[in-house]
Amino acid sequence: MKTYEFEYKLEGEGKPVVLLHGLIGNLEIMASTADFLASKGFKACRVSYPPEKFTLEGYADALVRMLDSIGISKFVMFGTSMGGYVAQIVASKHPNRLDGLVLANTFASFREFKRKRGLMMRLSHLVPAKFLFAYFEREFRKTYSQD
Repeated sequence: MKTYEFEYKLEGEGKPVVLLHGLIGNLEIMASTADFLASKGFKACRVSYPPEKFTLEGYADALVRMLDSIGISKFVMFGTSMGGYVAQIVASKHPNRLDGLVLANTFASFREFKRKRGLMMRLSHLVPAKFLFAYFEREFRKTYSQD
């Protein structure tokens, strides 16, 4: 069994909400969401995926072990993109652990994930990460403006 180490941050007190980002990103992408949840009385747990080559099932299993190690047994899970796929694996393997599941901009088919992952990996070699993050942040703000 492959062991993965997750970087994580906890914010707030209350019912735990686990925040899983997409393929390109890290726990900082979920910072404003975590701050908002903490201000509303939740304990936000945001994670970064380990840098090693991975299987999504391996990440899901390791994530549950990491949550066990920090004393989180029941939680709401929020996943976007690849994080949504990992969340679906956790939900299917450990349904009794979830108090809720929120999926955004994700997929149910591994074939679709592989196609999108391949495209993003090719882009990540052509475009520096800071430009990709700036582009996605700008597009996100345009799409989800508070106006």
